Amino acid sequence: LTSDELDDGFIINISETGCCLLSASPLNKGQVIKIQNVNPGESQTATVRWSERCNNLYSESGLEFA
Repeated sequence: LTSDELDDGFIINISETGCCLLSASPLNKGQVIKIQNVNPGESQTATVRWSERCNNLYSESGLEFA
């Protein structure tokens, strides 16, 4: 994804410091992303700490909140 692209994903585990995200597009280690909540105006910036392909449909990524 480029900095202006949007993609859907699902948070499957969350803590105060980060989360695990399932997404259709693979993310790159070190990539900074913006997580936008379904509620308008709610967002969070996070850094990708690891990412691996789960299957042909999804990638799983560990994110650390900024």
